[in-house]
Amino acid sequence: MNLDNFDKKEIPELSVTLSKEDIKYLISNLKEKNNNLRYNSFLLLRAKSRDFEDVYDYFDTFKDMLTSKNSYHKHIAVYLIAENAKYSKKYDDNKFLYVLDRYLQCCKDEKYSTARQCIQSIPIWIDHYPELIEKIADYLINIDLTIFRESGRGLVLYDIAKTIIYIRNIKSNDRIDDFLDDIINNERLDDKRLKELGMI
Repeated sequence: MNLDNFDKKEIPELSVTLSKEDIKYLISNLKEKNNNLRYNSFLLLRAKSRDFEDVYDYFDTFKDMLTSKNSYHKHIAVYLIAENAKYSKKYDDNKFLYVLDRYLQCCKDEKYSTARQCIQSIPIWIDHYPELIEKIADYLINIDLTIFRESGRGLVLYDIAKTIIYIRNIKSNDRIDDFLDDIINNERLDDKRLKELGMI
């Protein structure tokens, strides 16, 4: 498998054919310094995780990567945890619930790019955990945007709003509605962003 010279259009087809040995090899690449090798390994593992549970065996590896000082490792961990959360529900082993607080901490990461990745990943798994909707909505609504540098605050708020809207489509409450109304009424996002979110 040549991951340096790799057509990303092949990912869906290739991911289906991955053997256990292939997956083990791809996992070993997730901390590689070679960007192509690391990123393409991640893309294949993520694609595999969408429909097959084979990658779930490495859930503890992703959990450990959440506390890495390397933001690339955190991005990888956040998405692979999100894609594999449904298998934790299937096996009722609570692995996802045990890592949830650590995962959510990435929504407040000092690097706002990591925070954005984590917030954007929530819709991947929230449908499988409707019992967590209120907890997750409250967590997102209560994020203090001043922890991020000023240039990134609007982007983080946009991601929060987008995820909250996704959650509202599953189950709404007054707190969610008030939060979204506040964004509009106090012009916390510009018209372009509001239109993208379908809020105006």
